[in-house]
Amino acid sequence: MDYLDYSGCLLSLQATCFYSVLKKYNKMKFILKSIGVSFIILSIVLALFDFLIENKELILLIGLCSLMASYFIKN
Repeated sequence: MDYLDYSGCLLSLQATCFYSVLKKYNKMKFILKSIGVSFIILSIVLALFDFLIENKELILLIGLCSLMASYFIKN
């Protein structure tokens, strides 16, 4: 009888330890996933700015053409 109580307590202790390790694993997984998503978003923003800096004349020309087209469509 004492052995059964002890083994039940031991299993309960092991399950509690496993649950705490699993919670820590899920936190670490969430943190790593958040860091990965942050770096992906940062790389997209930096690529966009790099595109804008390299093609500033083309973007200016497109903007001027759009303004002129909107002026003529309005009248």
